[in-house]
Amino acid sequence: TSYLNEFFRNIFQDPRPATNIDPGEVSPENPAGLIEPYYGFPSGHTSTAIATWGYIGYNFRKRLYIVIILGIIIFLVAISRMIIGVHDLQDVIGGFSLGLVVLLLFTYLEPYGTKQFNALNLPIKLIVIVVVSLVLFLLGTFLFPTSGTELLPVPVAFSDTGRISQVCGVMLGFGIGYVLENEYVKYEPSKLNLKWKIINLVIGLLIVFVVYFALEAIRGVFDSVFYRFARYAIIGFVLGYLVPLIFVKLNKIQ
Repeated sequence: TSYLNEFFRNIFQDPRPATNIDPGEVSPENPAGLIEPYYGFPSGHTSTAIATWGYIGYNFRKRLYIVIILGIIIFLVAISRMIIGVHDLQDVIGGFSLGLVVLLLFTYLEPYGTKQFNALNLPIKLIVIVVVSLVLFLLGTFLFPTSGTELLPVPVAFSDTGRISQVCGVMLGFGIGYVLENEYVKYEPSKLNLKWKIINLVIGLLIVFVVYFALEAIRGVFDSVFYRFARYAIIGFVLGYLVPLIFVKLNKIQ
């Protein structure tokens, strides 16, 4: 959803509303103080909320109260983007429409796609993940080199911004990690008691936060869309493979 959202933003090139300004954001690169220095249509927060919370609601569709709560969350996310002034109604409607289309297609095609993917052997799975993530990353990056800075007076090409590199990096790292975890680690949290589930959760969050902020700390050294891609690939791999591996080792001593 995030990848398609960024793709469509750069195609439609729709400016954000005049309220997308905060004096605290003023800088030599951003003299107007734009809160979000990139195109606004469709709303990424709205489309992501629809796709994410909508899919969770689909899986819990027999529990009406969960569906209602998730519906309220989606509404609040969408309305909040207009309240803080970074989107207008058109952006939100566009984000809602995109998220809904992705949600419907995913719920329909996912069972078939998962079955076909799981039938592949390990090397082919890894090749598919690497090729798809790299092709999408390079396609989006070279088609829209200033993604994430389009509304600045001087948009910066290939800078550490935008969702294309972020999404594709996570796709690569987490995809490889997830496949390797299923093959070699096989972490199964349902077998743990509540105490160890909480311990695992806390440790996992700490590990991911440490890796994330460590990589963010040297972001200024590189300031490149390629480092952004690599950074999120590392974070995705840590989350998909290393964290479950640590859990399995740790849970053996309980």
